[in-house]
Amino acid sequence: MKTSSVRAALATASAVLFTTSATVAAVSDLASLRTELDENGKGEEFAMIRCAGFYLSVLNYTGVDKLSEDTVSQSKMTIEQLLDRARELRETADQTGTDDKLIQAVLEVSNTYISRYQMNFEADGNAFSTDPVWNSDSDTCSIVRMSVMP
Repeated sequence: MKTSSVRAALATASAVLFTTSATVAAVSDLASLRTELDENGKGEEFAMIRCAGFYLSVLNYTGVDKLSEDTVSQSKMTIEQLLDRARELRETADQTGTDDKLIQAVLEVSNTYISRYQMNFEADGNAFSTDPVWNSDSDTCSIVRMSVMP
């Protein structure tokens, strides 16, 4: 799938914003990306999908109308680059049906984060700032993002 097709799929997905109910246990037990990579042996493709979902969740939860044009543009470009790299990794592994599965995986990650933000906000009025997983994933995804920048 070309980048323009990925953009269209993400735009559609963002407009629909899936808010499926993840169980509180699954959301509250979300391990940081660093833990998943270091302790649970997850690989590069996992990091690309997780970070794309992370950035998409921030856009969707915050709302693109509340963010600067530059922030929205940079976030979308980052998501596309992460998806491109995940696609390359899947193609190298000769997986089929990769684009639909890839987009679905990113949406599931995004929805998990959004459920966590909602739970956090209900608990203490802060969706992100007091969440150690969010803070850790923000730092880790910044590093991952740099690895895919041209």
